[in-house]
Amino acid sequence: MNSSKLALLALVVAVIAAQSCTLSDAQKRDCGYIGINQQQCEGKGCCWKPAGNEQRNDVPWCYYSASTSCDKFNYDQSGGPGFDSTFYDKMYALYLKNINIDGKGGVAAAPGPGAPAGSYYYHWMRDAGLTMRAYIELNDNSLAKVEEKLKSYVSWVLHVQSETDPYGNDIRINPKFELPNGEVYVGGWCRPQTDGPGLTSASLIMFANLLLDDKQDAYVYQNLWTKDGSKNGGAIKYQIVAYLGMTWIGLSNTGRVKVAIFGKN
Repeated sequence: MNSSKLALLALVVAVIAAQSCTLSDAQKRDCGYIGINQQQCEGKGCCWKPAGNEQRNDVPWCYYSASTSCDKFNYDQSGGPGFDSTFYDKMYALYLKNINIDGKGGVAAAPGPGAPAGSYYYHWMRDAGLTMRAYIELNDNSLAKVEEKLKSYVSWVLHVQSETDPYGNDIRINPKFELPNGEVYVGGWCRPQTDGPGLTSASLIMFANLLLDDKQDAYVYQNLWTKDGSKNGGAIKYQIVAYLGMTWIGLSNTGRVKVAIFGKN
């Protein structure tokens, strides 16, 4: 092939490449990573165009061309879930280390103080509620697998909801507590956080139903929904009726809520 034909071919390729890289900001799909440069980007077969000052900060400089098929972004499940049982077991073991701290029922948002971004070694009410619900689901709603740690969690909830918030807020909407003993966190933080009661109750309701199915009614009515009003009514009743019921739902018939939760009178 003579030089003129090679030059023409190169020109055609360049024009096609330029056209495939001509996309609106909304069409650009990120192909890079933090710190990537033009040579590295184009080496991946992607387009490079620095965003101007007038553009949004989320416009990628390195992006896929228009000729890149969307199939490229679809997850291929033919080879399995993307991780094996060894990886799952390792992550699950780390997960377990963050719940039931020192056997007292607390749930750590992150392990140990001294993390680079600041300590998250606290029990957040909302995070703990989600964590314990996930713990039940990960264990296929098997009471035998979750009973010990969930009962510790119940003890934790009963303990912290009996404390007094030093700022005069309802203790149930205090965002977090100290580990491992559950002292009220008194430092600066966004208060109140009103999703704690609902998320806490959701996990405890799931646990209560497992206990009732196992004929552990006595435990339920001594700790989760007390008939004599002790323990502030119990871990669920105090959250659902005394806070959610009055503040959000506006229900006054506690028997009705009880039926809705347990399916019992």
